[in-house]
Amino acid sequence: MVESCFDEEFLNYWNRSPASSSANDSKEQLESLVLFLKGEVKGEDRISLAMSGFCLTKGEVVKMPRKKKYNQETQRGKIPTVSMLLASPKHLK
Repeated sequence: MVESCFDEEFLNYWNRSPASSSANDSKEQLESLVLFLKGEVKGEDRISLAMSGFCLTKGEVVKMPRKKKYNQETQRGKIPTVSMLLASPKHLK
């Protein structure tokens, strides 16, 4: 009866968990369901806390730059090349 209140996705998670098959009577099954639900809520809270620490929202996708491309773009202009050294105003004087 209680299981009819939950959506299909949650019931699939519940059925895959070892706690769902270990309960013998309905009281134990209800207690294990409540423990499972508490664990799921704690997990979601941890995810939300971690994401808020990085200033992210749940649906936001972070695109990390590729290392090589990132280094080329950020280092361009910072590391002098031979041609830059030879063409510098200090060298020409």
